[in-house]
Amino acid sequence: MVTEPGSAPALEPLSAAEGFAVFAGPEEDVLERFCLAARHFRVGRVVRATGDNPLVSARQVEALLGLHRAAGWDLSHFLGLPLGTGVEVVETEALEAANRASSDAYEHEHITTFLYRHPERFRIAEPPCPEPWRCPEARVTLDTREDYELLQRIFRELYRGEPIELEALVAWLRGAR
Repeated sequence: MVTEPGSAPALEPLSAAEGFAVFAGPEEDVLERFCLAARHFRVGRVVRATGDNPLVSARQVEALLGLHRAAGWDLSHFLGLPLGTGVEVVETEALEAANRASSDAYEHEHITTFLYRHPERFRIAEPPCPEPWRCPEARVTLDTREDYELLQRIFRELYRGEPIELEALVAWLRGAR
């Protein structure tokens, strides 16, 4: 888990209980934070899933990782997923290149923006998601009180002690609302 120093003390015991480490980096430079974490853990590829998206699917991550590795992309994400269920897969080398080349504060806050703004420099892929996961009109991210209330309802109705898979979520989004 990658975070800023102020959040690390609260997150460390929770992460440790699940077998994860916490890396705290610069509060105001998220791109630098990710680069430092990748160097610290000696990883060549990062899966970026944000804390305001509690419905990310491990199967979706595995599917995207498989495509990403096989094709040799620098940055990838699925198109067509409900907003808040997706991740980005990005090569550490591409993040490092962005960190060296960019002085734009926005690009340092949103770590893949530089890559998207420079498609001539990076292999960027946006494959369509599998049909059972497709529901681009849906939003299940946590930014507002309404989002929180929707997520509470989703978890009340779908959570059974295991992660909620995208197929079940999409079926619910299409029919239960």
